[in-house]
Parts: sequence; C-alpha cells; structure tokens
Amino acid sequence: MKEIYTNKLFFILVSLLLIAVGVVLSIIFNPYSSLSVLTIGENKANLRFTNSTTLYKGEKVTGEFVAQENNLGIIYLKFNNYVKPDYQSEDTLVFRIKQKGSGKWFAINTYKSGIIEGNLFFPLGFPKIADSKGKTYVFELQSLNGNYLNAVTVDLSSFAFASGYQIPKSEILASKYSFLNFMLKKILYSYENIYFIFSSILYFLPAFFYIFWNTVLTKFIAHKYLLATISLILMAMNFIYIRDVYSGVLFGILGLWTISISIYKLKSDVSLGVFLVIFVVSVTLIQFHGNSDLIYKLSVWAYFFLVVGVLEKVFYFDKEAKMVDIVDFIKGHFKFL
Repeated sequence: MKEIYTNKLFFILVSLLLIAVGVVLSIIFNPYSSLSVLTIGENKANLRFTNSTTLYKGEKVTGEFVAQENNLGIIYLKFNNYVKPDYQSEDTLVFRIKQKGSGKWFAINTYKSGIIEGNLFFPLGFPKIADSKGKTYVFELQSLNGNYLNAVTVDLSSFAFASGYQIPKSEILASKYSFLNFMLKKILYSYENIYFIFSSILYFLPAFFYIFWNTVLTKFIAHKYLLATISLILMAMNFIYIRDVYSGVLFGILGLWTISISIYKLKSDVSLGVFLVIFVVSVTLIQFHGNSDLIYKLSVWAYFFLVVGVLEKVFYFDKEAKMVDIVDFIKGHFKFL
C-alpha cells in the first residue's frame, strides 16, 4: 500500500514538474513578444475599415482601445499570409497613433509591406508612453499604393489585434513581489492568445506523453486501432480548424501515431498509405482550389508521414510475423470490406 502511494505521489510530482517546465519554456520562447513585454488582446470589434479588410490605395484600418498598463509601446495587428512582391512593387503602409481627443498624432511610422511576410502578428512600434494606463488611444494603418498584387489583408480571426507594454527590467526586478506580479500577468495575458497556446503545445508534449503513458495507454491497447483512428481524426481536425502549421500539434499527433505503430504492429504501408492520401488531396487542391495555406500544411504532413513510413520500412519490424498491413487496417474499421 505504501509503495502504491509513493508511486502515485511520484507520478503527480513529475507531472506537475513537467507542466511547470512547459509553462516556463513557453513564456521564455514566446514567438509573439519578448520576455519583458506584456501583450494584451483587444476587442476586434473596435477595428474599422474603409471598405474591406484588404487595404488598397488610400484605404485604412482604424482601431481604438483603453490601455490596461503603463509603458504602452506596441500595437500588434494580425495579417493573412502575405507573399511579398519585388521591392519596387511593395506597398507603403503608414501607421499613426495618438491619445483620443488629441489634435496631433503622437507617432507616425512608415513600413514597406514586404516586412509582413513571415511575421503575420506584426508589431507596430512607437516611443513608449510611461503613463498610458487607463487612457484611450486611437490608431490607423493606411495603404499608400495598395493594389491587387501587393495589398495586405487584416486577419479578423481570434486575437486580431493587441496592445504591447514594454515594462522596464528595473521595474520587473525591483522586488520579489514585482517580479512575481509581472510573471503572473505575463502568463495570464499570454494564454489569452489562442495562437500562443498552439505555439506552446510543443513545450507540453513531455508532460502529455508522460501522463498519457502512465494513465490511459492500456485502455487504447485493449481497443483495436482506437489510438491510430484518434490520431487520424485529430490530423483531419487540424486541417479543418487550424490554419497554420504548429510544431507541437504536428509532433504530438505524430507521436500518437508512432505509439499506434508500436502497440498495434502496423506495417510501414499503413503510414505510406496515409502519405499517399494526403499527397493526392494536395495535388487535387493545387489543380482545382489553389488554397496555398492548406496546400502547404498538407505538404508538411505528407512529408512527415513519408519519413515515418520509410524509417519504419528500413529500421522497424516490417518483417516480423503478425504485422498489420493497410488492408487489414482498413478492414478493422470497415468490417463489411
């Protein structure tokens, strides 16, 4: 009895430790802001557009918000995937910000549209405002030369725009209380961003697989192909509901698939069959749909399933008896075959 209690206590402590490590690493390697910046999501309903979310020549997006902290110094806007044209053909974007009611813009900056490529949650910086808390600010981003070849498009999905507060390190490290207070705010504000959560999944995979391995794995072993089926369903949901490719989601599902290979003894042709299905769908989309985001995502997943299948073929146990090939795998799901 004492040994069972000790094992459970050890499991709980290790799980909590791995979760804590995941939280710390996600904050340190936050792709959306540096460690000393508090990023707070704002209400996208406060964004206004001249005509549409795509900014053509003379059109602009305007926004309004109340600063929740001091040291306001960044406005983040989320854009759709952007492929920059040659430098001479890029649009010029003008950013302006001021306190509401002021007759003069506090800051005006100019950007070439090409800088948005690969940086879709784009930071629009300006000299920080030390006493910004509680004040209302308005901003605008205007296109000077936007056309159908170079225009940028604002993404109005979750976390469309945010305000950033550059907290001085001297203030963060002034005392234990100020440090803990800052870190608590940093964690809470960060996890309000759905894209930050997806980006952070990678750092929680050790905790997930440790807990999964020590709790529910035996239940999946008892149900034929259940874990493999769940892996494929999660992959399909990822294609439908998640626009971008997140390494944590990718490696998490591939990890479940690899465990499925081991416990169900799936032959390499099952993984290669999944690769072939994704590849065919990708080619079909290229021909008839042209959705570059989805095609890119499908290509990434197809590549990794190809790698898994080839590695399994070369190094794993394809030659062992009682291996499950793709026909048996399909029949296991559809008995009428």
